[in-house]
Order: sequence, then structure tokens, then C-alpha cells
Amino acid sequence: MKILHCVEFYYPHIGGAEKHVQILSEYFSNLGNETHVVTSKIYNRKNKILNNVKIIEFDIKGNAVRGYNGDTKSYQNFLINSNYDLIVFYAAQQWTFDLALEIIEKIKPKKIFIPCGFSKFNNLLYKQYYNRLKLKINNFQNVICFGKSLRDYNFLKENFNKKIDIIYNGSFKIEKKKENFRKKYQKKINNLVLINIANFKFNKGQDRVLKIVEKLKFKNFSLFFIGNNIKKNFYYYLLKIKAFFILKKNISAEIRILNNISTKDTLSAYNECDYFIHGSRIECSPLVMFETFAAGKIYLGTDVGNVKEILKKKGLGYCSNVLNNITNRLDYYISKNLHHNKINKKKIKIFHSKNFDWNILLKKYKKIYLEKN
Repeated sequence: MKILHCVEFYYPHIGGAEKHVQILSEYFSNLGNETHVVTSKIYNRKNKILNNVKIIEFDIKGNAVRGYNGDTKSYQNFLINSNYDLIVFYAAQQWTFDLALEIIEKIKPKKIFIPCGFSKFNNLLYKQYYNRLKLKINNFQNVICFGKSLRDYNFLKENFNKKIDIIYNGSFKIEKKKENFRKKYQKKINNLVLINIANFKFNKGQDRVLKIVEKLKFKNFSLFFIGNNIKKNFYYYLLKIKAFFILKKNISAEIRILNNISTKDTLSAYNECDYFIHGSRIECSPLVMFETFAAGKIYLGTDVGNVKEILKKKGLGYCSNVLNNITNRLDYYISKNLHHNKINKKKIKIFHSKNFDWNILLKKYKKIYLEKN
């Protein structure tokens, strides 16, 4: 089978969409399929074949609402003249999907759409965009949503006349090996460890995480922000200033920004932390939440995407868009010593392994990919 995944960015660009599409691409490649990814051209991509997945670049930027830069016709002709058995479009509101939508009737292979939440659905500038999508959506043979609480599911329930498949996001198991995160990075060794793992930008809400910890009654904490290719821009220095004033008031705490640490150290951070704190403003279904579960740890964060839907299933963890509520809940968890509760850790890991292990989820994708429509 010849498969094409279409996504705005791909490795070495780092993000949830990139990671998810890489997992899908390498899984189907390992099953013996010829798997390609079409994506944006980026300067630091050294190899056009990664783990047996061919990467096809187009120097295009933008979307249907903001407009495009680049040779859009070449991409559309590539899709029309392709000989793939299956083309999968990952996320709306970006050029690999939006340009395809214009000529979707001319694209002959089986087509799957993974919409990823429709983050701009309530934006007036996108009203015409979604009206057009209503007219085009039934050109896809399958649509896969990450849950039933997101805008995309409600939109599709009204406009897509075929079955909507639900596959939650997930993570692989995080095995406990020889841990080195605390030993390597923590200076105040007796402190409770809080982590945040995300790209460094305003929408990921590292500033909100600082507001959450600033008002904690429990003062002995070490907070680690972990990111990749962090740019020392205005937002970065704003965080440094905010952290400086928090530490000036609370000499018991430490706050550190870690850039480009190894995968081994990141996995160790999950295993060795006490709580994961997420302050994101926009998410669909954050992979870091499922990675937190895989490590048996408690996740607290903002009420974005399908976080509340998932946490309701688990019964442990917390989300709110009132930051003081997250602070109070974290203080409560700490007072009850829940981070040392081995029964809770075991429950969270079982919950993950039954529902959100990629080894289970990928089999669901396989079934849909191979279906004859």
C-alpha cells in the first residue's frame, strides 16, 4: 500500500501534530507500506528520508484565510497526479489541507481527514471557510476525531454523512529505567518537582504556569520548563523576569528553563516529577497529558481541547481556566501527599495502558486505513 500523510510541519520541527504524524508514518512503514509525508520546507532538515519514511517538501506557507506564499499549483498538481492508495490530511486551517480542499473532487485516492479540533471555528474571519468545508466534507471517505467534546466533532456530526471515527490521542509506555533527571538538573534536591513540557510560545502558556506556582502555599518546589529550540525572544525574557520576581519572594523554590535536553532526560523528567502543570491557551488533545499518564503521574492544567473529557474518564487530575483553582487543587494534592501514593500511580498507569497506549490506538488506525470504502 502506498500512503501519503499531509501535515504543515514535520520533524525536525517539533510539536504535537509533527509527533503524531511521525508515529503514524513510521508505524505504517514498518508494516511494509510505502509511506511518504508532504510538508513545509524548513532550513534545518538534513535528510529527505527518515526511518524509512520519505519526506516531500513544498516551499509554501499560509492558509485559505491568511493567504498563501509559494508555488501552490505544484502542490495541487502533485495531489491530482499522485498514485497513492491513501492520502491522509492532518489538521484544517493550514496549507496542506486548505489547498487540497480546493481541488478535492479531482484527488482520486481514498482520503482520510483528521481535523484536530477546528481551533478557529468561532473566529468570524473563518466563517466562510467553514461554510465552504460543509460543502466539501463528504468528499472524504473517513474522518477521525480525537474525542466527542471538540468543535470538530459537533460540526461533522451535522455535516458529514458517514460514520465519524473516534480515536483518542495517546503515548507509548514510559518504562522506568535508571533515572538521572533530578540528579542532573535539580539544585534544591529536597524540593517537590513540577514539570512543564511544551514549545516556548504564548499559546503554550508558560506564563500561566508561573502564575499558578506563584501563589502556592507549598513553597519548596522546583519547576522545570522543558522545550526544544527555544528562541530568546520577548516571551522568553518575560518569563525570565517573572521567574526572577517569584524567586525573590520565595527563596525556597527554583525555576529553570531547559532547552534541547535528550529524549532520555525528558522521559526521566516524566518519571521523576511529582506533578505535570500545563498552562496552554490552545490545544486539541495534548500529547503531554497522555505521556504524564504513561508515567503514572498527576496532570493539572487549563481546560482546553478534550482535556476535561479525558480527565473525567480517569477521575484523578484537574483542569480549569481559573488559574487560582489549579493552584488550590495542587496545594490540596500536595497536602494529601498524592504524589507519593503508589496505588494512585498504579491506577493511572493501568488507565493509560487500557485506553491510550499507542500500540492499541495504532491498530485502530490500521483498521480504518485498510477499510474498503
